[in-house]
Amino acid sequence: MEEKLKEIMAEIFGVKREEINDDSGMNNMEAWDSLSHLQLIAMIEERFGISIDTDNLMKMTSFGDIKKILESQNVKN
Repeated sequence: MEEKLKEIMAEIFGVKREEINDDSGMNNMEAWDSLSHLQLIAMIEERFGISIDTDNLMKMTSFGDIKKILESQNVKN
């Protein structure tokens, strides 16, 4: 799941997967704005086959946060 998430984020934000870590987020990734955030959520939902509720959507502000939320929804692949 972690590698797939890095792949998604690299694609959306135009960075290398190796550059993404738990702290990578809205505050330190220049390309992460409101539009790219919506693209990120849409791609996560599509690639993992899940639906993200509004509360979790608002909490997804870093790679680490997204990982925790996906784990809490038992996303494995």
